[in-house]
Amino acid sequence: MSLEYQLRRQMEEMQLQLGLLSSELTEMKRRNDELTMEKLNWERKSKTLEEKNKALTHKTGKLEAMNKVLNKVSKMLISKLQNANEKRSNLAEFVAILQENLLELEHTSQVKSDSLQKNMRFQQDRARKLKSALLEMIGDLTNFASDMRRKEQHLPTIGTNNIEDTQIQEFVAWAVHQAERWNQRSVAELTKIAESPTPTIRTPL
Repeated sequence: MSLEYQLRRQMEEMQLQLGLLSSELTEMKRRNDELTMEKLNWERKSKTLEEKNKALTHKTGKLEAMNKVLNKVSKMLISKLQNANEKRSNLAEFVAILQENLLELEHTSQVKSDSLQKNMRFQQDRARKLKSALLEMIGDLTNFASDMRRKEQHLPTIGTNNIEDTQIQEFVAWAVHQAERWNQRSVAELTKIAESPTPTIRTPL
């Protein structure tokens, strides 16, 4: 083989290798462009994710703040609910006591009402008896005064020479005067009492 032929073969091989290298380089450039585009896409996606992450972080902060407020309000509502339940329990006990006292008061009121009616009937009966006694006393006083007056009119028939007769006349005259005064005063007072209205029983409401 001549040297020229060998050189030509080497040049052909080198050209072939150069073509292969050129193809590989082109492929590498294409791949590099694809990777560059992917990198840009990933960078855009990363930026978008960062923005979304910031927005989510902001929302999370708001939600945490709202959660704190809600927890505070919830504790306040629970406390108020407990107080309301306690007040309701106390109110129920108070109502039960009131009902018990009301029943006892109704019973006591009924007992007092019955006692009052019984006492009023007793007083009414006593007043009737007193009026009857007063009217009878008025009649007795009137009869006594009339009797004393009749006796005074018959005194002249008694002898005046006897000292005892004179003393009797003086005593009878004094007794008649006192009886008339007593009769006038007593009859007026007793008549006023006797003519007063008899108490009536009023049924308590």
